[in-house]
Amino acid sequence: MNKIQHKTYEYFITENKDIDFSFPVLISVGEKDSTGKGKAYCKEWAKQTGYPLHFIKTGKAYAVLL
Repeated sequence: MNKIQHKTYEYFITENKDIDFSFPVLISVGEKDSTGKGKAYCKEWAKQTGYPLHFIKTGKAYAVLL
């Protein structure tokens, strides 16, 4: 993971903790994602917000961009 990606993920939850979206949110992550901490951050975001988390079967890194 490059430095820009790391900083983006590192502060995403903290910086966006007070945002309340006025539209449906679905967090998705690749079931087989083992790149960086994206999977862990998605799980934590879902836990803290109550947004549904969907695991993309056989998905790997960047499945969240689908």
